[in-house]
Amino acid sequence: EIARWITSYSRQGRWVTDSSHHLPLLSPGGRVRFSYHAGNTYLTELVLKLSDRGKPDRAATMTPLFTGGGYNAAYNDKYEPIPVPISAATKRVEVVAWITGHGFGVELANCAEFCNHTHHFSLAGDTYSHEHLYVGQNYGCAAQIEDGCVPNQFGTWTLGRGGWCPGMDVKAFVADVTASVTPGEDAVVTYESLYNGQPYVPQPYDHGGGGFGSSIWMNSWLVTYE
Repeated sequence: EIARWITSYSRQGRWVTDSSHHLPLLSPGGRVRFSYHAGNTYLTELVLKLSDRGKPDRAATMTPLFTGGGYNAAYNDKYEPIPVPISAATKRVEVVAWITGHGFGVELANCAEFCNHTHHFSLAGDTYSHEHLYVGQNYGCAAQIEDGCVPNQFGTWTLGRGGWCPGMDVKAFVADVTASVTPGEDAVVTYESLYNGQPYVPQPYDHGGGGFGSSIWMNSWLVTYE
């Protein structure tokens, strides 16, 4: 998954998304097949722009880590530590993840669209965490217009959400974990998600107006740079 965009509410959208950490997927060259999945029948144009900007390093490897799923008391049970070989030539290492929360209206915490679920990646005893600071704010998404959220949409577009906004590209969680790895050795990565510092246990609640249960949509990788 090189990028993720969220449908705008009855407005056109245009986004520029930095996916340079996904370069290892294209670096072999030759013909590459892309799959595009849309939730609506909009007319969409996608342009890939490749450029050499003289950066001191480039993404060399991209190792899949953890994915999401139904968000409940057993969510973390399926995750085991993942060892990743780190080349001796490695200059920098990042954890990169697309993380969005979905589901509302049927649980007391209104997860996972409208609750602050946190995500914690650990290497060598160091933990790198991601949280959603705009959740619960009536104008949490409106506050992100300068970051790419389409303004003046219809419906509830202004409400702060767990990792996404209508009419906006999802911002990747990127953590520089170079200090937690040793080139030439395996890096062991662990992961868990918490709500209020504890595993999330859904409590049924009728908010009055439909809805569906909570889930986390996530893809994550360990990216090395040379």
